[in-house]
Amino acid sequence: MRRPLTYISAAALCLATAVLCISACSKVDPMFDGPSGSNPSGMVNRRESAQTRHVFLLYFAGFNSLYEYMYNQSGVSSLSGDYQDLLKGYIPANRGLATDDILLTYTQFPEKARDYSGELRSHLVRLSRNLAGQTVRDTLKSYGPEYISADSNTLRTVLSDVKQLFPAKDYGLLFSSHATGWLPAGHTTSLETESRAGSGNGSGEEEAEEPAIRQNSVGQTQTGTPGSYKCYEIDLKNFAAAIPMKLDYILFDTCLMGGIEVAYQLRNVCKRIGFSSAEILAEGFDYRNLCRHIFNEEDHGITGICYDFFAQYQAPDQQYPYCTVSAVDCSGLENLAQVCKDIFAANRAGLAAINPAQVQGYFQYGWHWFYDLEDILVQAGTSEKELADFRDALKDCVLCNYATPKFITITIRTHCGLSMYLPCNGEAKLDTYYRTLDWNLATGLVDDGTDTGLVE
Repeated sequence: MRRPLTYISAAALCLATAVLCISACSKVDPMFDGPSGSNPSGMVNRRESAQTRHVFLLYFAGFNSLYEYMYNQSGVSSLSGDYQDLLKGYIPANRGLATDDILLTYTQFPEKARDYSGELRSHLVRLSRNLAGQTVRDTLKSYGPEYISADSNTLRTVLSDVKQLFPAKDYGLLFSSHATGWLPAGHTTSLETESRAGSGNGSGEEEAEEPAIRQNSVGQTQTGTPGSYKCYEIDLKNFAAAIPMKLDYILFDTCLMGGIEVAYQLRNVCKRIGFSSAEILAEGFDYRNLCRHIFNEEDHGITGICYDFFAQYQAPDQQYPYCTVSAVDCSGLENLAQVCKDIFAANRAGLAAINPAQVQGYFQYGWHWFYDLEDILVQAGTSEKELADFRDALKDCVLCNYATPKFITITIRTHCGLSMYLPCNGEAKLDTYYRTLDWNLATGLVDDGTDTGLVE
């Protein structure tokens, strides 16, 4: 059985924790699951802890080309991946109290970079700092090869395990993998790029390749060998249905998830979402500062996380200064849907006559399915009154939005914080799928196919 990734030796771990309240090999939350009478005097009970503590799960679906960046960038031990950056930042203390905040990681990684032939193994781990200030990894559960990280059943199982182990006031999720927004699973698998950033040796003797990006919807697990790969992805609707509790927020460290279709599909399973309308470079979020916001701010700081993500691509030494990111409040999405429904109905001809080249897009490689929502309405000839109503509704949804002037080959002249499908430059087979999404059911953007402007 594959062991979980380790950052301190087993001997050191046992020595560091033997004198403390928690064992590093505990399989349960000792505050809840110890024998009767085992809790120290004065410890708060289950009900009180569920009213106070926060649980944050980072779900790394990394059995794919992102492994090097999630765990160890470019396979060079001196360079830090997302997981190592996480360990360098704030990690909540384990004081032996039922009110302690909980930081968890679920990981599914290959044994080595770009080798997807091994058996799938994954682990749910609690990260905490003990009373001596040392980082402790407590492996709560290991999952067998039947658990595929890019599968809605696995996502549901892991979240259900988290909920059972740690009753809490609220929960947050960061999902890190490949993704392509609302598109049906498998639609772009054949287009995946394996380009890598920063492949040079730092001497200036080699030109860096184009930056690596995070693609394919939602999540990706790639197994097998060259010529016989099998890819697993999660359909957006199945992703939403797999979430067993109302989350306070979801952060997507994945490409192209920053669309109104995604936000609206998830509106009933989370309160807020942080995501990107365009692709995301493989280095991803600012993991070193992530938990500083999550655990030390009353609202769990997703706007601060979005700003840090944007800011790291503004650094003077940033080789690839490309980023879009936004955060939305799902409570305003119903009103936005009603406003858009009225606008779509009143502007059918304008929507069908749009010149796609004039609309702000967030895509490369001819993936013409992600355009700026506000710019679509502008280019459709929406009236000033309708645009004013739309912008008022948008303000109640979009908490923050940031964008660099370019994203690799894309010039970003406008960015409202949400993308949307443009039916007049879509595909008939995608229209069929799109009609099943909650956003389309609420707004009627794609009707029976007679007014889309598509040329068959």
